[in-house]
Amino acid sequence: MVYFTKELPEPGQKDAEARLAELAENYTKLVMEYAELNGPYTKALEAEYQLAFGHKETRIFELKLAIQRMRREFSIRQAAASHGVILDDDEVEEQLAEEFQQFREQVEQLHSKLRQAQDFLGGKKLTVAEVKEIKRIFRELAKRLHPDLNADLPPIAEELWRRAMDAYKANDLQELRLVEDMAEEILAGQRASTKTMDPLEVLQQRIVKLEGKIADLKERIAAIQTQFPFTEKELLANPEAVSERRRLLDQQIGDLLARLEEVTAMVQKLRRSRGGQGNG
Repeated sequence: MVYFTKELPEPGQKDAEARLAELAENYTKLVMEYAELNGPYTKALEAEYQLAFGHKETRIFELKLAIQRMRREFSIRQAAASHGVILDDDEVEEQLAEEFQQFREQVEQLHSKLRQAQDFLGGKKLTVAEVKEIKRIFRELAKRLHPDLNADLPPIAEELWRRAMDAYKANDLQELRLVEDMAEEILAGQRASTKTMDPLEVLQQRIVKLEGKIADLKERIAAIQTQFPFTEKELLANPEAVSERRRLLDQQIGDLLARLEEVTAMVQKLRRSRGGQGNG
């Protein structure tokens, strides 16, 4: 006679456990993809776009701003001239500076993006081995720390997971190594408490819940990929298309310079008139 020392799994429990393990692996991969789309991959794509078009697009914005400012000055001086009012040039400049302050801030933001792209591209490049290690560590930490895959983790695990996410987005290998070491110590006792198998009903509930989270994460990833800079990925991969876009931007810059010259001449004419002649 054979005596069993432990309870056998229920029928279907083994399949449920295998299915849950498969879902956990898929979810881990999606978590990595989502983190990458919100981190290094996005930064690299944005930097590539800025390198290709950022300077020209910033120049276009500045020219459009200059034209708007000149047109505004023209309307101010034209109104003054029609009423025989002599304007103070300093007051005109002060008014224009105040009205266009928001636009100047936008210009500074564009220049800031260019600097960030240059800093990113000029930063320390990771080796192939380092990139592989970053992905390996993050994959393992996702399996062990992600709240959707692990129940009843100690509160500090949530903080470790946030640190792992931030480190992965920043390509910070040293921080990931540190988090890995901390997770190993903190979760060492967790293994002993996870030896008992969940009943089939609990496994099925976990499967349904994880399937829903996978579907939700896929939707979020798909939504990100429809936004900038991912909408420019195909363009950036085509050197001929990049050259054509740059040519069109140069053409637009030329047109704007011509328009700016025209409106500047109109303003200068008003400045020389009685209504535009400053007394300051």
